[in-house]
Amino acid sequence: RGVFMDVKQLKKQDLYEKNTILMIIYGLAAYLGAIAQFILDRPVGLSISLFAPATVSLLFFIAQRKVEILRPYFSFFVVAMATLTVYGAIISYKVTLATIILSVFVLIFGSIHNQYAVIISGYIGSVLGITFNFLLDKEGLAVDPSNVIVTTTLMAVALYLMVRQNKKMVTSIEQLMENAH
Repeated sequence: RGVFMDVKQLKKQDLYEKNTILMIIYGLAAYLGAIAQFILDRPVGLSISLFAPATVSLLFFIAQRKVEILRPYFSFFVVAMATLTVYGAIISYKVTLATIILSVFVLIFGSIHNQYAVIISGYIGSVLGITFNFLLDKEGLAVDPSNVIVTTTLMAVALYLMVRQNKKMVTSIEQLMENAH
């Protein structure tokens, strides 16, 4: 029983730390991106499209630090906000290489927590972001949607298999710990 409680505590701490990593990565990307767009004298809406979802995510991050029941939902929230960031950046400015890369970045956000549901939501958000890029492109930058979606899907499969292997490893370690006591 003591080992089970220790494993439970380890999982809670792991979630806490993964949420912190996710906020740091998303926060840095969004806030530095917003500052860069401002410095590059891009439309103010572009900076806001980066800054606003990150700030809402930061508020959720602070809330989940204080209210433990919110922690499991934070990763899904950030994936949604990052997808919204892609859409906002396109609407407020235009399709760029950065908006296409941001779409793939959503998939990476989904992989951080090593959970099937989160990586699937990251994949969905990524494909939505890519779709926004191709549907809203007015300058011909996004010219080959099928290759981009196939490549994103292959990356998602690789990340999904990594998550699957990590889950197997954690389950094996838990089993060894329970058997040791």
